[in-house]
Amino acid sequence: MKSIKVETKSRSKYPYLGINGVGIIVLFTSPEKGVQLYYNEIKLGQDIEIGEYKDNIMESKFKPFDGEIILSNS
Repeated sequence: MKSIKVETKSRSKYPYLGINGVGIIVLFTSPEKGVQLYYNEIKLGQDIEIGEYKDNIMESKFKPFDGEIILSNS
């Protein structure tokens, strides 16, 4: 039998992807700040488009997103 221990560095919470109840996905770069990467029907602040940065996001409404975001020019 073989047993291996791998040490990992603890990392800060940021950056991470967060998703809220209506499906908005944000790349959070620091507390309450980030870039909107996806929305279905509703946008952050109704006028924020994909790729736009916002510095007053209610981060408490988001949970970590465990999926993938695929960006392309197609």
